[in-house]
Amino acid sequence: MMVGNGCTNWNVDTSPALPETLYNFQIIPKRVLDSYEENNCKYYGDPTFGKSSTSPACLKAEATIQKMLYNLNIYDLYRAVYPTTLLDKSKKLRSEGRMGSTIIGGEVKTYKRGMTMSEYTPWLKNKRLTSQLNQEEEPILGDYFTDYMNRADVRKAFNIPDSV
Repeated sequence: MMVGNGCTNWNVDTSPALPETLYNFQIIPKRVLDSYEENNCKYYGDPTFGKSSTSPACLKAEATIQKMLYNLNIYDLYRAVYPTTLLDKSKKLRSEGRMGSTIIGGEVKTYKRGMTMSEYTPWLKNKRLTSQLNQEEEPILGDYFTDYMNRADVRKAFNIPDSV
């Protein structure tokens, strides 16, 4: 099963929906959701999509949310989370190198295994929030998926041309 990005409208699916979703998944406490809603907070990650709130209460609520999301894959909240597994696995991937290899069209090709949330969401540019996160310790997510999609039998099944 592949999970796609459920964000279809930045004014509906992100800032208004995410805090309540996280509360319902028991990821953030009620006090954070209440503060976010009472202060009419909005966070878009990039000014292209909207104006984020800059009040101290909103920045504090958003920083708390981002900190609690840090070790989670926002696109797969149903998956069981084992607190040290992702970080331990990520440290191992970093030390061994994140580059994988496969044979495509008779040639050995390399690819980057997995992604960090910073790599996956480069538009999140609010430095006040992201500066709290140590990007060297960000979990690497999806390395199993990049390995899977680069297997010869999978590429053939998905009709992925050798040029890709």
